[in-house]
Amino acid sequence: MIQQQRLYFLLPNIQLCREIVFELKSSGLSEKVIHIMAHERIDISDLPSAQLSDKTQIKYGLGLGASIGGTAGLLSGLLVVSFPPAGLVLGGAAILLTTTITGIGFGGAVSALVASGIPKKEIDGVGLCIERGEILLMLDIPNNRIAETVKAIQYIDPSADVRLLTEDSQVCR
Repeated sequence: MIQQQRLYFLLPNIQLCREIVFELKSSGLSEKVIHIMAHERIDISDLPSAQLSDKTQIKYGLGLGASIGGTAGLLSGLLVVSFPPAGLVLGGAAILLTTTITGIGFGGAVSALVASGIPKKEIDGVGLCIERGEILLMLDIPNNRIAETVKAIQYIDPSADVRLLTEDSQVCR
């Protein structure tokens, strides 16, 4: 599998964003790797917008919640099987499976709902820039195409400050 990096940069207006997206698509990049975030007053309906998983911690929350919920469900199932309520005969494997699956589902759903409101650390500061009308363009680029992609972007917008997205990145200046 080819390693990818996420590139990001801010653009001052939607026209420039459209030009760059057109150029990137002309160079063979798929819309699947282009993610755009803009203020709701800016119409980006004709462009590939960022998904919820690009903007928030939902994937992390879902995974964490499912693992914690599954563990809690398994432990509660073990307790019920080990110490059944008086006068109740239980089938061990069915109880363990049911409580574990229920825990995974409930924990994953609750954590995903909570995490969907938490912005990704990498783009946490971008809100102010978007409020000012700037457009955030994120690209998932194979390592072997990073240099040519940056060159194409900077050909259209020489002032574009294209960066790799890391946890300690500062997006908004």
